Amino acid sequence: MGSISWVAFNGGQRSANRTGPEQNFDVSGATSRILKNVQWREDNDIDHILQEDWSDFDREYRVFVEGCDKSGRPVFSILVGDWDIRRAVVAGQSDRLKRYFNKLFEEASTLTRKFQENGQNATQGMIIFDMGNFNLIQQGCLRCISIFFYILDVYGQHYPYFAHRLVYVKTPEVALPISNILKGILSKHVTEVLRGFQRAEHVYVYLCEYRSPP
Repeated sequence: MGSISWVAFNGGQRSANRTGPEQNFDVSGATSRILKNVQWREDNDIDHILQEDWSDFDREYRVFVEGCDKSGRPVFSILVGDWDIRRAVVAGQSDRLKRYFNKLFEEASTLTRKFQENGQNATQGMIIFDMGNFNLIQQGCLRCISIFFYILDVYGQHYPYFAHRLVYVKTPEVALPISNILKGILSKHVTEVLRGFQRAEHVYVYLCEYRSPP
């Protein structure tokens, strides 16, 4: 089913369950966040987003499930360097591409619920952004950067705490300024769960802490 082959938690319910810690039990703030998220889901018809035909984007912007970490959290691998963001932007598909990323979060968070329904203790996932083939033309153009901001902002605003970690690996030097720009404008929660690595051995050590043995 779709590019990752799973289906998702109700976003409003998930926010209701996970907003408390971030808001330090600020009931008013938590309630406001939940209501805004429910409204966002209604305005964007998120409950039916998985039934739409995404076959064209599923082929272009693939996401892989790499198994689970030691705590049973599903690990998602995204080959950002293989994504031609610029082509979609130039073709006037920016809005559809943003909606597609809403779909990916919705689809991925479903896996967490399915794990729980199967008796596994999986309340969060881990997302790994592989930046290995990143270049300034296809992924680093000015309008492309707004897409990456949207991806991380949607996570922070509408799927908070879905991911235990957002890890970007094999990051080339040309991508570091973009990473620093994003960190400066993203929410505190998103920047706290972000982890970045350039050298392969650092990635290996980090993943060994979380990944279950084969």
